Amino acid sequence: MAPWTTGAADLAPVIRVHSDSVRPDARRCPTHLRTRSERAFGRAAPGKRPYLARSPLGPLAAVLDLVEHQGWPVGEACAHLPGRGDRGTRVMGGWVAPAHEGLLAWTRHAATTYLDVLATDGADRSPVADPWILQHLPDSGRARARPYEICVRGRRYLLFDGPEVIRELRVPVPSSARPATDAEAAVAAFVTATGTHVDQAAVEAAPWRYAGGTPYPTRTPPDAPPPTRVRVVRVSCLDGDATTLFEGTTEESRELFAVVGREGLRAALSAGRRDPGGDCLPCRVRDGCDRLPRAPGLLGVRDRSRPRRSWSVTAGRYHRQCPAKAHFHDLGLPAAVEEQPGGRRAQAVRTWLARLHSRTPARACTRDDLPADRDAWSADGAGLTGRAARAGASMLEHHLTVCPLGDAARACPTHVDLPLTVDDPRSDVLVRAACDLVFRRGGTWVFRDVATEEIDTGPEDPDLLAHHPRTALLVLMVAAKGLPVDTPPVVELERLTPAGVRVLSIDPALERNRSAARTVVRELATPWHADTAHLATPSQVCRTCPYRRWCPDARTQPLDAHHRRRGPTGADRMSRRDGRAGKARPARQVCEGDVVVRACRSMTGVPWAASAGMNGGTLAPPPRT
Repeated sequence: MAPWTTGAADLAPVIRVHSDSVRPDARRCPTHLRTRSERAFGRAAPGKRPYLARSPLGPLAAVLDLVEHQGWPVGEACAHLPGRGDRGTRVMGGWVAPAHEGLLAWTRHAATTYLDVLATDGADRSPVADPWILQHLPDSGRARARPYEICVRGRRYLLFDGPEVIRELRVPVPSSARPATDAEAAVAAFVTATGTHVDQAAVEAAPWRYAGGTPYPTRTPPDAPPPTRVRVVRVSCLDGDATTLFEGTTEESRELFAVVGREGLRAALSAGRRDPGGDCLPCRVRDGCDRLPRAPGLLGVRDRSRPRRSWSVTAGRYHRQCPAKAHFHDLGLPAAVEEQPGGRRAQAVRTWLARLHSRTPARACTRDDLPADRDAWSADGAGLTGRAARAGASMLEHHLTVCPLGDAARACPTHVDLPLTVDDPRSDVLVRAACDLVFRRGGTWVFRDVATEEIDTGPEDPDLLAHHPRTALLVLMVAAKGLPVDTPPVVELERLTPAGVRVLSIDPALERNRSAARTVVRELATPWHADTAHLATPSQVCRTCPYRRWCPDARTQPLDAHHRRRGPTGADRMSRRDGRAGKARPARQVCEGDVVVRACRSMTGVPWAASAGMNGGTLAPPPRT
C-alpha cells in the first residue's frame, strides 16, 4: 500500500513522470510506466552495478556537461571518461560507468556532431545547468494528496533575440530512426515553457533523498526572466540532422498541451493491463506479476552474480561472431545496413510475408501478392536487386504452397511477429523472442518460425536446431510452459530456399528435441552470460559488421590469400543460411522420428507426410499482437 499523506506536514512520495513516457507504444507495459513514475516504493534497492556502461547517452551527457558548463575542450572531456578496467566516476552529480572502446568512439563522434550543429546557426546560447521541471504540490492538509512532477530530458539553453526570451530544449538521440509523437512534443514544450529550475546543488548534496520520493527542490535564478518563446529540437548525433518538434509562444505551448499532451500524461499514469516485454527488465514489481512467465534454467546457466540483462538469439549469435558486436547491439549504437547479402534477403522475405499475414481479414497468400518485378523489389527498406531479388521472389512464390492462413481457424486471430518474453530466475536474465506467425489449426495453436536458406539440407539434418537457434529457443519456451497455453501447442519451422520449401513440425514434448534445443541455447547463452569485457575479435566478420564504424579493432582490409584458402574458423564461421552463426557439432541433434514433415516440396508438389498429434487446445488469455 502506498504511504499516502494523512494531512501531516510532510508530503507523500512524489509521482515523477518524464515526457518520453507519454509515447504510445503497443509493446510497452502500462503497469510498468505507472510504477516507474511511482516513488512510494522508495528508492530502488542497490543492484549489481554493470561492468560497462549500458546506455550511450550517459557518457555523452557527461562530455557535454564538461564542455558546456565547465569549459573543457571536447577532446579532454572525452578523455576524462572512464574506460574498461577503470572505476566509474561522477560528473556534475551524474554517475558515469566505465565505457567500452566502441562506445567511447561513438561518444567522441556524437559530441562533436552535436556541438557542430549548435555552432552552425551562430545563435548566442547560454547553457542552463539546472533541469526544468513542472511541479504540482498539493496543500498539506489534503488527505491522500500526491505531489506530481513532470520532467524533460535534454540539453537546456537560454537565448535572447531582441525583446524575445527563448527557452530551447535540444534532445540528443543516437540516430533519427524514431520520430517523436505529438504528445511527446507537447509535454516537452509545456514543461520547457512553464517549468521551474531544479536546485541541482541541493540534489547533489542528498541524491538518495530525492531518489526515494522527496519532491525536487527548486529555485528561481535572479537573472532568468520568464520566457516568451519556446523551441524543442531533436538532434541526431549520427549525422547532425536537427528536427524542430515545437516552436512557438508560451501560450501556444499551453494550448498544444491541453489538446494532446494532457491526455498522454493521463494514459501514462493510469495503471492498466500488464504486458510482458522489454519493460520487465527494469520493472520493480515484476516479482509479483502474474503475467510474466518464468522458466528457471531456460538458458542452462545457474549464476545470478551478473547484472540483470535481457537475452535473445540475436544477442547470442552476435556474441559468437564477436563479443563487441553483441555489446554494440545491446547499447543501440547506430548500425549501418548489414552487407551480408543473405541477411538482407532474409529480412526482405520475412518482412514481405509479415505484411501479407497482417492483413485484415486474414487470408492466404496468392500469386497476386508476389513482387511485380522479380529483379528489383524491397520490403520496409530492405532492397534487393539482381540474383538476390530473384532468389527472394522464388522463396515468396514457394511459400504460397504452405501458407497456413488458408486452413487457419477463422474464429481466432492470427498473430504476426508475436513478442514472447520469459524470465529465467536462475540466471537473472529476461529471455526475449518473437514468433513469425501464431495461428490456430484444428483447435491447436501453432507457432511457426520462418527461415530462409541457400540450400535444403533435408528433413534428417542432424544439426537442424543448431542451424535454427530461434526455433530451438521457441521449443524450450513451449516445453517450459513459458507461454499462456493450457494445451500442448505445435512448433513449426518453415524452411524457404530458392528451389523449394519444407515445413517441419517439431514436438516439444519429446525429450530428444528438448535436449537438442537445450544444447543449442546453452552454447549460445553461456559465453554471453559469463562475458564482462566484450572484447573485439577481429575477423572476416568485421567486413560486414554494421557497427565496425565504432570499433577501433575492426579489420576492414580484404582477407589475404592464405585466409581465403583456409576459410573462417571458430568464431568466424558463418553458416550458409543467410549469415547465421554456425558451428560443427558431432552429436546428432534431432533423431529420426522426432521431426514430422507436414508440407510439400513446391517444385514437385508431392506431399511428404501428414502432421500428427494436433489435438484441440485453447489459448488463455490469447496472445497480443
